[in-house]
Amino acid sequence: MRRTRSARLLAFAAALLMLSLFLPWSHQFSRAFLARWGTASVLAGVPRDPSAWQVYAVADVLLALVAAGLLALALTGGRSLRNVLAVSLALATAFTVRAIVHPPTNGAVVFDPSTGAWARDAPRPGAGEWVALAALAAGAAGVALCGAPGSRRRGAVRRGKPRSAPMLDPSGPPGAGPAPPTADGRLSSRPAPRAPG
Repeated sequence: MRRTRSARLLAFAAALLMLSLFLPWSHQFSRAFLARWGTASVLAGVPRDPSAWQVYAVADVLLALVAAGLLALALTGGRSLRNVLAVSLALATAFTVRAIVHPPTNGAVVFDPSTGAWARDAPRPGAGEWVALAALAAGAAGVALCGAPGSRRRGAVRRGKPRSAPMLDPSGPPGAGPAPPTADGRLSSRPAPRAPG
């Protein structure tokens, strides 16, 4: 039962993490910035709300691999994969939290000739980071549940020599005499009673 719950939680986390990669991971241009520089040629073709696939070159692929690992653990299990995913989830969570604090951008900047400096902007995190963070938390809970005691499937064969059933001596204890026959002529396993005196 616990194995089934952990598998469902891992599969849900994998699907949610993959979904987050297609959501905006940055609102890289503020409204004030776009109001002044939105028509600048340097910003032509730069996505306003890029997804993880648009703003990252490697991190998006690594997060997709984490999602694939969560799905693989849900389907197959395995201690080695669980340990690798535990480390991967910790690193992915730290990366996502950093992306929330410092939203990613495509690196497009505008030089303001009136001030002789680069125009400042205040990018904001998108929904992708928050969805990814929720998916990573669900994945961590699934990994912990998968490794908890009692999560193994029941019906495993216990190793060891089988115990043999005790054998009854049809002759009974010493000095008891032969066992009386039964109605069908076979010897009974119950020893015959001793004669008095």
